[in-house]
Amino acid sequence: MPATDRWTVSFSRQASDGNYGSETIRVERVLVAEDGEVLDAQHATEALALCRALVHEELHRSPNWSVRRVIEEPKPLNATRPIDDDDPEDLPY
Repeated sequence: MPATDRWTVSFSRQASDGNYGSETIRVERVLVAEDGEVLDAQHATEALALCRALVHEELHRSPNWSVRRVIEEPKPLNATRPIDDDDPEDLPY
């Protein structure tokens, strides 16, 4: 029997609806090398990216609007004014 290389990658996400309920989805993928094939980090990275996409896609289809809202794409933060530590009005006397 030939030696096989077997990796398991998974991704899960739990989204709370804000009312003591939540929805959890977990996708797991098993990678098995065949006949001399070598699994490397790139294989695992691609498999994990697919698992992540499937989980988020499914949560976007949740019948619970609160869950769908929780997993929206993050919005960029508003740019803030840089802190100027050399402002003479803020220096202690």
